[in-house]
Amino acid sequence: MLTFGSRRFISSFQRADGKLAEFYKYHATRVSLRPWIYRPRNANTLLAMDLKEPGSDTPLKSREPVKPLSRRALNTYIWSAQEASQLLDLLHKWTSLTTRKKDIWKYFTADHIQNILFASTFKLGKLSSFLKHLYLWKPLFAEAQNASIYDIEHFFNSVVTCQLHRNHIRNLTNVETAQNKLLTAWQQVSEKQNHSGLASHLVNAFAKQQGFTMKHDLPGLSSKEIELPAIDTANASNGKLSAFLSKHRFQYVMTRTIAEFGEALEPVGKFNENYQKAATKLGRADVYEEYKNNAKHLAVEPTVSATAAPHPAAEE
Repeated sequence: MLTFGSRRFISSFQRADGKLAEFYKYHATRVSLRPWIYRPRNANTLLAMDLKEPGSDTPLKSREPVKPLSRRALNTYIWSAQEASQLLDLLHKWTSLTTRKKDIWKYFTADHIQNILFASTFKLGKLSSFLKHLYLWKPLFAEAQNASIYDIEHFFNSVVTCQLHRNHIRNLTNVETAQNKLLTAWQQVSEKQNHSGLASHLVNAFAKQQGFTMKHDLPGLSSKEIELPAIDTANASNGKLSAFLSKHRFQYVMTRTIAEFGEALEPVGKFNENYQKAATKLGRADVYEEYKNNAKHLAVEPTVSATAAPHPAAEE
């Protein structure tokens, strides 16, 4: 199992926290004040305006110009947070801004949503809390014209995958509750492009686990043949193998979940074998087994797991 020390998590968290705080502060500032605050040459003028920091009597001081913020910063924050409250507090703060602050709302991507779901399940052990808030924020993202982050591949497939593992670990089986959860998750989906074809098979695995039969596809979910990537493990460079593992990590967790809780499917089995060969060649641990072990640990001892390897896209 890959081990990541707490010092690394803390330092990564602190760096990401600082960058995100400055980004938020800039976009939360009134547009009319930004030229006075973020242009050093206006520092004396700002001082003469006798403005105060929000919620205090401290004089409003000039700040360094804000540089463009990589979206990787939020993924780093997600995977290096030591407590669910740290991540929830940041998300609460950002989503409390008016949806007219589109630079904040459109900073979020489908990758962020997927990282939040997987981290909340396999690192923080708080899937239900995060799901509740993601559902509440959906209308706001729609208002900010960024509802497409609630898609099938990153959002819905991740929700079903995470629910399958949560149910298994906690021995949760209730047909009515499970059907309601499935429908609720599907109702949040704005972007219904079923690119990989995994959605219906994850749904069938979920139904099988909970003891009911899917009589019809979910409204708007089109059936599609499974399409999964592959790499030539014998001839690809280590760099390309590493990039392949990084890009398709969560897809691998989904396909292993289908294999464990659903039916045996040839394209799923081929992809899993190909991914495992690539990981073995690089001496990597099996991320699916690692995540499962972390989730089991959290069910018994609900503290943040220091061994939950972050998605490579979150690393600096």
